[in-house]
Amino acid sequence: MVDSYPTHEGSAAKPFTAYRLRQLATDLGIATNHDQLNDWVRRGLIPDPEVEPWTEETVVPRFLLAHRLKDGSWSLDRRVVHLHLERYPVPPEKLRVAMAGMLPTIQAPVRKMARLHEAVRSSRRSDAWVTSPKTTARLPEDWRPPDRSEWANVLLGADPDYFANRVGVVQYFAVVLNEPLGGVAAELAGIPMVEQLTLLTVRELAARRDLQALVDEALTTMREGAGASGEGRS
Repeated sequence: MVDSYPTHEGSAAKPFTAYRLRQLATDLGIATNHDQLNDWVRRGLIPDPEVEPWTEETVVPRFLLAHRLKDGSWSLDRRVVHLHLERYPVPPEKLRVAMAGMLPTIQAPVRKMARLHEAVRSSRRSDAWVTSPKTTARLPEDWRPPDRSEWANVLLGADPDYFANRVGVVQYFAVVLNEPLGGVAAELAGIPMVEQLTLLTVRELAARRDLQALVDEALTTMREGAGASGEGRS
């Protein structure tokens, strides 16, 4: 396992090329090639150098962490979600694809989703998940996350900016749920954080989608009622 690598004084801020990264990997006994690095860029494991120019300081630790996760037989998609949790920036369009790709690797996903859903419902902060701040609409008490067959579409169908916003909320809430005091950590024992974040994101997006549908229905009813009232007066 590689835990450290040799650095060169003053090199951190200099542009760092794919060739230099491959050379460093070879020196550390890590087999890599041009196609693999391109695939890692495409998936979000390492940043796109055309968008975020590489430096040794920014790309090498991230590359080594992504490689080290291989020791746990983690899929590439699961590694992307873990990198996000480690506060490495991952573009939202790549993160949602990684979450969708990770879904088939989650064991007993329906049971885990049910445990997470009940943990949210039992939390004192759960109202923030089901109430729109701009309306009085609320999801019914018997609301449940959608069928497993819809989960990937819930993730992939979300607008990237909106997805990024909700993932930030979900990540904070997941931390709160796992607090030793005041949280429901015992109920979530055995569910890795990468799976919690992914399943809770599905739940959040689906809840907001269904809540918006209720809001739209209420607004339509109000407009129709106002129209009927106007016709009656005429």
